[in-house]
Amino acid sequence: MNHKKQQQSQNQSQNQGHKKPNSKNQRNNKSRRDRGNQNQKNVVWTDALSENFTKKDFVCKTSGQFKISLGLVGALELLQAKIGIPLKIIKGFESVEVAEKRSDFKRNFHTQGLAADVQASEISPQELFIAAESIDEIKGIGLNLDENYVHIDTRKDKERSLWVETKNNKIDIDQTNRSKYFDGIKQTQ
Repeated sequence: MNHKKQQQSQNQSQNQGHKKPNSKNQRNNKSRRDRGNQNQKNVVWTDALSENFTKKDFVCKTSGQFKISLGLVGALELLQAKIGIPLKIIKGFESVEVAEKRSDFKRNFHTQGLAADVQASEISPQELFIAAESIDEIKGIGLNLDENYVHIDTRKDKERSLWVETKNNKIDIDQTNRSKYFDGIKQTQ
């Protein structure tokens, strides 16, 4: 075998495991894939819904299901900024099945992802209630005196609904009874 043929034979055996892309498109696709993989390494997935709240805050504690209105999250962010201290979410979303078992399904905004029951450690529930009244997006505000939390919801009603819950009674708040629950309570700046 002459020298030229021997050289070609060696080149072919060396290249068998290293095939070159047979077209420009194959080279570009590989290049895009590599760039995509590089970009994915930098992506950090998070459960954050906003600066101060995560999906975990709103998950149904019984069923593990999740649904939340970002409008509610935004309203809670505004409320937290107003009071200047962290809000603790006592209850966020509640699945329909859980609400039905408790016979609490009628007009339950928790099942729609529109409501949260909240507390703030450094102020009373009454002070939190009054602060919530200053947030226009909040349309339902309930003060639970037995469990010391405030119910907040962003229902789509035009009029705001205010109430107090005590001893399994829901009492609508109006000008005739407001002072009974809020007399002497200071306004949050």
